[in-house]
Amino acid sequence: MSSRNTYLNPQERLAAAILFRVLSAARLAYDSGECRADKLRTLVRGTVAAESLAKLQYVSCADDETLEEAETVRGKALLSMVVSVGKTMQIDNFVIGLIQKALLRI
Repeated sequence: MSSRNTYLNPQERLAAAILFRVLSAARLAYDSGECRADKLRTLVRGTVAAESLAKLQYVSCADDETLEEAETVRGKALLSMVVSVGKTMQIDNFVIGLIQKALLRI
Protein backbone atom coordinates (compact mmCIF):
# COMPACT_ATOMS: atom_id res chain seq x y z
CA MET A 1 0.00 0.00 0.00
CA SER A 2 1.24 3.47 -0.82
CA SER A 3 2.27 5.51 2.19
CA ARG A 4 -0.20 8.24 1.24
CA ASN A 5 -3.03 5.70 1.58
CA THR A 6 -2.34 5.32 5.31
CA TYR A 7 -4.09 8.69 5.70
CA LEU A 8 -7.30 7.31 4.18
CA ASN A 9 -10.14 5.63 6.02
CA PRO A 10 -11.42 2.29 4.61
CA GLN A 11 -14.07 3.94 2.39
CA GLU A 12 -11.55 6.44 1.03
CA ARG A 13 -9.08 3.62 0.28
CA LEU A 14 -11.72 1.96 -1.88
CA ALA A 15 -12.44 5.27 -3.59
CA ALA A 16 -8.73 5.86 -4.25
CA ALA A 17 -8.67 2.76 -6.45
CA ILE A 18 -10.42 4.94 -9.04
CA LEU A 19 -7.02 6.32 -10.07
CA PHE A 20 -5.75 3.00 -11.39
CA ARG A 21 -9.14 2.11 -12.90
CA VAL A 22 -9.48 5.39 -14.79
CA LEU A 23 -5.93 5.36 -16.13
CA SER A 24 -6.39 1.74 -17.20
CA ALA A 25 -9.65 2.68 -18.97
CA ALA A 26 -7.94 5.56 -20.77
CA ARG A 27 -5.08 3.30 -21.86
CA LEU A 28 -7.61 0.74 -23.12
CA ALA A 29 -9.41 3.49 -25.05
CA TYR A 30 -6.10 4.52 -26.61
CA ASP A 31 -5.20 0.91 -27.41
CA SER A 32 -8.63 0.58 -29.04
CA GLY A 33 -7.89 3.50 -31.36
CA GLU A 34 -8.74 6.71 -29.49
CA CYS A 35 -5.88 9.11 -30.22
CA ARG A 36 -7.60 12.41 -29.44
CA ALA A 37 -6.12 13.68 -26.18
CA ASP A 38 -9.23 15.71 -25.33
CA LYS A 39 -11.33 12.54 -25.48
CA LEU A 40 -8.91 10.75 -23.16
CA ARG A 41 -8.99 13.66 -20.71
CA THR A 42 -12.80 13.70 -20.90
CA LEU A 43 -12.88 9.98 -20.13
CA VAL A 44 -10.75 10.61 -17.02
CA ARG A 45 -12.98 13.50 -15.88
CA GLY A 46 -16.18 11.53 -16.32
CA THR A 47 -14.93 8.40 -14.63
CA VAL A 48 -13.54 10.24 -11.61
CA ALA A 49 -16.78 12.25 -11.32
CA ALA A 50 -18.66 8.97 -10.87
CA GLU A 51 -16.75 8.32 -7.61
CA SER A 52 -18.38 10.57 -5.01
CA LEU A 53 -15.41 10.56 -2.62
CA ALA A 54 -12.91 11.55 -5.33
CA LYS A 55 -12.46 15.07 -6.68
CA LEU A 56 -10.36 15.56 -9.78
CA GLN A 57 -7.90 18.43 -9.38
CA TYR A 58 -5.91 18.03 -12.59
CA VAL A 59 -5.67 15.81 -15.66
CA SER A 60 -3.07 15.97 -18.40
CA CYS A 61 -2.38 14.11 -21.61
CA ALA A 62 1.02 15.39 -22.69
CA ASP A 63 3.92 14.54 -24.95
CA ASP A 64 6.14 12.25 -22.88
CA GLU A 65 9.31 14.18 -23.75
CA THR A 66 8.27 17.84 -23.81
CA LEU A 67 5.31 17.53 -21.38
CA GLU A 68 3.36 19.91 -23.62
CA GLU A 69 -0.37 19.15 -23.67
CA ALA A 70 -1.19 17.00 -26.66
CA GLU A 71 -4.02 17.42 -29.13
CA THR A 72 -3.42 14.00 -30.66
CA VAL A 73 -1.39 11.16 -29.20
CA ARG A 74 1.31 10.29 -31.69
CA GLY A 75 3.86 7.95 -30.20
CA LYS A 76 4.11 8.00 -26.43
CA ALA A 77 2.19 10.32 -24.13
CA LEU A 78 2.05 10.82 -20.39
CA LEU A 79 -1.46 10.62 -18.99
CA SER A 80 -1.40 12.02 -15.46
CA MET A 81 -3.85 13.20 -12.85
CA VAL A 82 -4.22 14.55 -9.34
CA VAL A 83 -7.28 13.51 -7.37
CA SER A 84 -8.17 14.42 -3.82
CA VAL A 85 -9.73 11.66 -1.75
CA GLY A 86 -10.66 12.97 1.65
CA LYS A 87 -7.83 15.27 2.70
CA THR A 88 -5.21 13.31 0.76
CA MET A 89 -3.96 14.25 -2.69
CA GLN A 90 -3.47 11.20 -4.91
CA ILE A 91 -1.13 11.49 -7.89
CA ASP A 92 -0.85 8.86 -10.59
CA ASN A 93 0.21 8.51 -14.23
CA PHE A 94 0.61 6.06 -17.10
CA VAL A 95 2.64 6.26 -20.26
CA ILE A 96 0.47 5.35 -23.22
CA GLY A 97 1.55 4.82 -26.77
CA LEU A 98 4.16 2.80 -28.54
CA ILE A 99 5.32 0.80 -25.54
CA GLN A 100 1.91 -0.74 -24.90
CA LYS A 101 1.27 -1.38 -28.59
CA ALA A 102 4.60 -3.19 -28.88
CA LEU A 103 3.80 -5.30 -25.81
CA LEU A 104 0.43 -6.28 -27.23
CA ARG A 105 2.16 -7.89 -30.22
CA ILE A 106 4.41 -10.11 -28.09
